[in-house]
Amino acid sequence: MIRRPPRSTLSPSSAASDVYKRQDSVKICSKLLKDFVFEFKGTFKDKTFIFCIGLKEKESELIKNLEALRFEEINVFFEKDLKPDLDKMELELWSMKEEVVDLKLKLKEIKEKSKDKLKFYLFNLEENEKLYRAMSRFLSSRSGYIIVGWTPESKMKDLIHSLKSIPFVEIQTERPEILIKKGLGYQDIPSYLDHKFFKPFEKILKFYGIPAYKHIDPTIFMALSFLIMFGIMFADLGHGLVLFLIGLFLFLFKTLRDFAKIMQLVGVSSATFGILFGSFFGKEDIIKPVWFSPFREPQRFLNLGILIGIVMISLGIILNIIQRIWQKDIRRALFEEWGIFSIVFYWLSLYFLISALRFKSVQLNLVLIIFILAVPLFLITFGDLLFFRKTKDLSIVVSKPIEVILGLLTNTISFVRVAAFGLTHAALGMSVYLVADSLSKLPGLKETLIVEGNIGVILLEGLIVFIQTLRLEFYEFFSKFFHLDGREFKPFSCTFGKKNRRFKQPLLSRLFIRQKTF
Repeated sequence: MIRRPPRSTLSPSSAASDVYKRQDSVKICSKLLKDFVFEFKGTFKDKTFIFCIGLKEKESELIKNLEALRFEEINVFFEKDLKPDLDKMELELWSMKEEVVDLKLKLKEIKEKSKDKLKFYLFNLEENEKLYRAMSRFLSSRSGYIIVGWTPESKMKDLIHSLKSIPFVEIQTERPEILIKKGLGYQDIPSYLDHKFFKPFEKILKFYGIPAYKHIDPTIFMALSFLIMFGIMFADLGHGLVLFLIGLFLFLFKTLRDFAKIMQLVGVSSATFGILFGSFFGKEDIIKPVWFSPFREPQRFLNLGILIGIVMISLGIILNIIQRIWQKDIRRALFEEWGIFSIVFYWLSLYFLISALRFKSVQLNLVLIIFILAVPLFLITFGDLLFFRKTKDLSIVVSKPIEVILGLLTNTISFVRVAAFGLTHAALGMSVYLVADSLSKLPGLKETLIVEGNIGVILLEGLIVFIQTLRLEFYEFFSKFFHLDGREFKPFSCTFGKKNRRFKQPLLSRLFIRQKTF
């Protein structure tokens, strides 16, 4: 029991002073005695009494804090010996600890014995929750339910066959074209991406967006061009094999399998172009090039990069034309920025440029060339003024030919980086050996520098080439035809029972189901 003398600043006759003094004592004690158990026992003759309990090893700290608050200790004498009670409490405490250990062992035993059953119940509970959440969105009536959804056209027959086995079910189907005529937008219809071999590249495509319905799915074109450009920029047999082996290792991890497949494919592409260009771990003299050596024929290599750019840009415009024709939008297929007249202008410009470079002795009529090139540009402007003047500003229409010219020029030049980064990769590989040879007098240092240098080239150059290839795909290729971002088709699926059979209720036809009840 400890008591505190009255504070000189408070008046004993004041009734409020007792309240303030008690509140002040509570606040101070709560801060200084946070590691101890204390209780206010009341006041007597303007003195506050508290009862404290703490650990024996913190006795000095308790006394020090209380003395700082001007408390005085009151010695309390117990008539009864507390040691037997304390011993009894300690025995009960140990008994309770042993009981906790036994319970934990039993719980572990139950988990081991019933874990498969519990996992099965949890799985079924989650699947049922998913099902009931879906059912909450069904339209219900007195006669049953109306379910509206999407299913791939290729799987429509199987779905109808499965539903017909259910009694009192009526099925109606509508093609998206009918729904579009009724006002549904292309972006409102799910896009079904179903690629098996190139499925990992779908995740790269999703970084840019999901193509809307009746828009070109560029996954296959992107995958092939990505592998070709990456292989050219990272052409090395040894480095490609290292990437392939890394891909094989990453394939062991289930969450990284898509990335592992991409690593394997780019590794094979790099190794293939390494054989074509005669490069092995940065050395140009170990294997003979099957095609040519970019380091010895840089101009030919730069021409290859420009040729890839011409093919990619032309392919992008052609895909856009096909896309507009598929949508039955002939006007845009002809007069759009990346339409038929744009590619005519592009190919005519390339023809005149190549002719001027190849046949330097032949004098070309510059006025006639300008006139021929001006015709498709004039038709693009004329088409905008004729068909799209209500939706486009006049300044945009007039400046469109300039945008077409600058866009085609800059996009084509951008593909020079394919050759530039290929030469950079070869130069970095050679520089590793130059540095190692300059320090060859030190024992073991040359081999260490060669190994570490090649690892550095693979990591640094591999990341840079990956980013540059993505940039060429997204900005130079996709920008020609990827106009509308859609939404991905995600089928509803539930799995019930031990056999783990999947029932998929998922594009291209809308489904109406009404189940009759009596």
